[in-house]
Amino acid sequence: MIVLPQEDFLSGLSLSVGGLYDRPPLHVRVFRMAPDGLQKEREVRIERNSYDEESPVFVYWRPISNSSGASFKVTVQRLDVQNRAVEYDLADSEILPKLIYSNPRSWLHVPQSIGFSPVTQCNLNCTHCISKFSRKSLSVLDDAIWEQIKEHISVGHITHFCSDYSGDLLNSDRKYGWLKRVVATGVKLNIDTHANNLTEESTEILLASNLTTINFSVDSLLPEQYKTIRKGGDLPTVLRNIRHFVHEKNKRRPEIATMISFAMMRSTMGSLFLAVDLAAEIGINWVQGNHLMVFTEDMADESLLLDRTYYAQKHRELLDYAASKDVTVSLPEPFKELAPTKGHAPCIVPWVGAQILGNGDVMACCMPGTKVGNLHEQSLPEVWNGKRMQAFRSRVNTDTPPGPCASCPMYRVPNNFSSYAPGLFGSAREAFERRAASGLITDPERQAS
Repeated sequence: MIVLPQEDFLSGLSLSVGGLYDRPPLHVRVFRMAPDGLQKEREVRIERNSYDEESPVFVYWRPISNSSGASFKVTVQRLDVQNRAVEYDLADSEILPKLIYSNPRSWLHVPQSIGFSPVTQCNLNCTHCISKFSRKSLSVLDDAIWEQIKEHISVGHITHFCSDYSGDLLNSDRKYGWLKRVVATGVKLNIDTHANNLTEESTEILLASNLTTINFSVDSLLPEQYKTIRKGGDLPTVLRNIRHFVHEKNKRRPEIATMISFAMMRSTMGSLFLAVDLAAEIGINWVQGNHLMVFTEDMADESLLLDRTYYAQKHRELLDYAASKDVTVSLPEPFKELAPTKGHAPCIVPWVGAQILGNGDVMACCMPGTKVGNLHEQSLPEVWNGKRMQAFRSRVNTDTPPGPCASCPMYRVPNNFSSYAPGLFGSAREAFERRAASGLITDPERQAS
């Protein structure tokens, strides 16, 4: 098949293999068509049983800076039952090749969406926290940096704020007033909160703001279990706060979307049934479950990747139960028994958004290890299209991505086992991946099963 990129920096293809139900090994080659013949850009082997007929296969290479207007030939070969290499006709696939680009520069002057953590402090110490690395010392965003951000909001460059990463925005408001400062800009706001500080006062501020979505991140609705996960939190207070907010929101701002979310663990799956009951009772829009991201070795046993049969059972039971209650539940699909592989789906985040922390650090995304600059040293536009960010973008959607991208849990390939333990490294990660590949299960006590 011939593909004709319309942009420079072509760095990959998304291929459909919907007709290959036997999942043979694939041999993919990409050639640039030149006057003196074909120049090979990428050759890769996709191992047997590492893909399925429902999902695309992603093939990456180093960005081609002058790809616009050029012609590329893509061939896919498979081994048939007689062990012969035969061509796979891409024209017969349900999804034709989609082109992936990795321009080192964004078309935006600054990130359109900001994950905002003006105070690197939290009043909880959750066992599975993604941002512990950023809270080793207290930092509060400098007023000069805030004035710069406000200017970009006022002229329409920054249009969305997402809160809660290195500390809950509602908690930081108690001492530093940051919720009021953010709301005063009029920016569209998505709030993630543990809801311990979702007081009547903050509810009034949020209902008068440009709030579009609020997520109550809870992780368990069993009081004793909640205390072991959300250390420092108080579940009765959380539930009282959520009930009050949703009651007032449904009366006055029904267009605000509400969600209750869980980092799904092997010991907590039963608690999601209680979340369905709560959503049905008070009118929460949906219940969201996401696989636990393992950042410390002591949490590895909680990964549902190590108990795939159990997750498939609970997945089916939860969807049936939610349907009986007329509640929307969003869960990852049950695991498929595919051979382990590496890679991730194409990512657009570093071209449209960034995280800003209280110490001025700018991160290309929410994953630890993606710092690309600091606003004490450069302006936001300088960081946004500076050398470090350009170097990061140039590798995101390639065959040699940055470490955090190689194990990305946000745009994961489901059988990239490292993406379920992005915080483990070296022998700890290797041990986790071996357990996942072998199907070895060491059941923890399932308090909520």
